Amino acid sequence: MNRYIKTMLVMVLSAPLLCAVSYYTVEPGFEAYGGANKARIENSTAVRYNPASLPYMTGDGTSLYYHIPSTAKSGRETVLDSSYAFLSFGKMIAPKDALGISLVSSVESGLDGRDASGVMTGEFSSIEENLDISYGKLFSKYLSLGLKTSFRYTRIANYQYVSLHTGLALGINIKQALYFSLLGDDLLSTRGSLIGSDYRNPRRFAASVTFAPGQLWSASATAGYVMDGQFFVNAGTAMRIRRAVSFYIDYENYTEMHHNVLENKGTLDGNYSTVTYFFRELGGGLAFTHRRTTFDYSLKFHRELGLSHNIGVSLKIK
Repeated sequence: MNRYIKTMLVMVLSAPLLCAVSYYTVEPGFEAYGGANKARIENSTAVRYNPASLPYMTGDGTSLYYHIPSTAKSGRETVLDSSYAFLSFGKMIAPKDALGISLVSSVESGLDGRDASGVMTGEFSSIEENLDISYGKLFSKYLSLGLKTSFRYTRIANYQYVSLHTGLALGINIKQALYFSLLGDDLLSTRGSLIGSDYRNPRRFAASVTFAPGQLWSASATAGYVMDGQFFVNAGTAMRIRRAVSFYIDYENYTEMHHNVLENKGTLDGNYSTVTYFFRELGGGLAFTHRRTTFDYSLKFHRELGLSHNIGVSLKIK
């Protein structure tokens, strides 16, 4: 086995690093059609969304996405004031093997602080720093496998914890036109603890299919189940115009968001609780490609929360 693969596998399985997934779902860029397409991702965002797709990268590359700070409201209540930055890098280390790394920094502010009786005592912020390390291998032109290990650092007000998470992905390629993937996240994870209150991300499973009969049009759908009892479906389509301009639209029935509430439980340290919201959303995006660089913009319209915006750039290094 290539010595680089050995080194990376050791890192994936044992490295004492930090990582996380944002409380608010970190929305994929254009390549994933807003999350509908996880079966065939051909740039470095596959590190985070489908490591089994890493060997299909069209070359070494890097991607940077930024979620423009936005305020989400439900009625008169501010549910979330958030922003994040997402950076990924992927490299083909052999004709059938790829490695990648992604970093996500997420900040949520304007979260509620309450006393033991539920009265507001002020606002606080939470920060998550996420590191994903992924390895993908192509076993044949029809089958690929991916492994992802995530390290999470979370800080809520003055409290903080570190946790570890793992995921697996299987990719199937049928006649270079139909792509199918099975994905599992948080299959094994450690429990984060803040002053006696534990939180562990529930396991989640998804199946994704993409039909791409040519270079100008494709359709995708992803369906999954979160072990806390939630089903989700995201479907979308993308078209390319003159090989330089592309656009997509997608719809998702559940977008997940965790809302933290810092509470005073009558102890010196206090405590916190987490409430999970799920929102329907309609999304779309536009991308411009010039030589090895792609610039894209995407937006999401949440029926309950309003608009959010992402901008991004992807670069093929070779």
